[in-house]
Amino acid sequence: MRPARAAAAAKKARLIARGKAAIARGIFGAPSFLVGEELFWDHGRLDQAIAWALVPPDLPPLG
Repeated sequence: MRPARAAAAAKKARLIARGKAAIARGIFGAPSFLVGEELFWDHGRLDQAIAWALVPPDLPPLG
């Protein structure tokens, strides 16, 4: 197999693996944001995802 084809095959395999991992974690649609185990989806939730990421894990989430 040529190097370019091998690289393309490796990229395709990674894409398929990431897609399967996303499905297993319940990610659907775009955009989706995963912060730890918490899933946020849609552009309207980006601020909430960022706020969630900034809260230390031992504190309850804001608002």
